[in-house]
Amino acid sequence: MIKIENLKKEYNDRTVVDVDQLTIPNNMIFGIVGGNGSGKSTLLKMIAELIPKTTGQVEINVEPNELVYLFQKPHMFNTSVYNNIAYPLKFRKIDKDTIDEKVNQMIELFDLEHIKDQNALKLSGGESQKVNLARALVFEPKWILLDEPTANIDAKSTMQIEKILKSLEMNMILVTHNLLQAQRLCEEVAVMSEGKVLEVSTPEIALKNKQLLYI
Repeated sequence: MIKIENLKKEYNDRTVVDVDQLTIPNNMIFGIVGGNGSGKSTLLKMIAELIPKTTGQVEINVEPNELVYLFQKPHMFNTSVYNNIAYPLKFRKIDKDTIDEKVNQMIELFDLEHIKDQNALKLSGGESQKVNLARALVFEPKWILLDEPTANIDAKSTMQIEKILKSLEMNMILVTHNLLQAQRLCEEVAVMSEGKVLEVSTPEIALKNKQLLYI
């Protein structure tokens, strides 16, 4: 699990994250939800060590290469879909046969067979996000951190991605402003506002307590 204590992030004397204590369990999709400016993406970036914390502790017992962070806007390499997905395995010097097996598994899982040879720079937003997620999953990380993974993509791609995420048995943190998405995917959520965690509960309880109505 991930344990957070007394975690703060300040920019120019302004506190954007101030979390006294938060425990994120293993083996579930844990949601961090809140409106714009609530601090949820900043918190996720601190967990991933993409930005430095001002004070506090994040305890996560994995190596840096066992955790993957997906940005809201996918970055595609100027090569084929296949090569984009294969990149993390090639970087780790995995043998060619294993790369081919694992990449084709991802291509099948995300229904990308028809575009696997296409240049990834020419993909639609939904296609790019599916390739982005496939590339993140292909090397089997222990944690995957998702920052608004279906923002600004079409409804069909959103449904496909949600179905795949729901089927995965792994440690996952999902940042979303979409309450309905949190209800569909998350077992627990931390509700954030003005940098603080207001509540940790199921999405249904949080909604019942009216903590999510502002989203």
